[in-house]
Amino acid sequence: MKNVLTKRHLKMLFCLALVASATLLIPSCKKGTPVDIPVLPEPEPQSTWKTDSVSYQIGNQVFAGLPDFSGLSSIMNGGYRMKYFDKPDAGRKAYRTFGSTGRGWYSPIDSIYFACGTYFRINGSNEFKIAFAKGFHTKDMKKYGSFYFPADTRKMLPKGRLTFATDFENTNAKEGVAISVGAFGRTGMPESAFENSVDKYSQEDAMFEIRKTEQIDEDHYRVEAIFEINLYDAGGNKNRLKNGYIRFTVQKTWWGGYFYNGL
Repeated sequence: MKNVLTKRHLKMLFCLALVASATLLIPSCKKGTPVDIPVLPEPEPQSTWKTDSVSYQIGNQVFAGLPDFSGLSSIMNGGYRMKYFDKPDAGRKAYRTFGSTGRGWYSPIDSIYFACGTYFRINGSNEFKIAFAKGFHTKDMKKYGSFYFPADTRKMLPKGRLTFATDFENTNAKEGVAISVGAFGRTGMPESAFENSVDKYSQEDAMFEIRKTEQIDEDHYRVEAIFEINLYDAGGNKNRLKNGYIRFTVQKTWWGGYFYNGL
């Protein structure tokens, strides 16, 4: 009897010892005892600012650059839908004349061809130039000093595909985007080549598409776009630009004027 009881009790005692050991490993916590909970620091807010930039490929070469000045850094007020006249014409303003007779290129006095743009340094020079152009009646614009501005330049930059201003800095009848890339050429006619036909500078198989617009803060509006275009050099040769990407900022104010007045 003694041997039987010993075996059974030894087994039970061994099990109780295991339970007691496990219980000792569990910390006791009385009601109301404070427990320290680690406080994680709040994450730093991510900056919404991104540098203006451009990148693209021509042939096997890939190019990238930054602007001299962030934001749109140039504007133009030009003649809109200019036509050639042998002498001054009533109701029109001369923008380019030849000789004393007044023959030259004229545009309606109540219209302005407004363009805004920026420059990007490529390989150390301002090689990439982009402008956005549109014709306006002066009554729909605001004048600051000697320059006319649209009420809201952001409306010239809607999401989606833009047309190409292939006669930019010429007769200025086409609206949209104009791009110049150094010796590779332009998306349209050479500057002041009034007698040329825009048909030579086709962009039918090209595209410039604004993918994203964002109001960063009250004073800055960001635009991001992709593009694939034809460039025509001084000899009329076509160079294909591919994989184009651009990010630029429209700032609220410009020297002496406003690209937009409110949100």
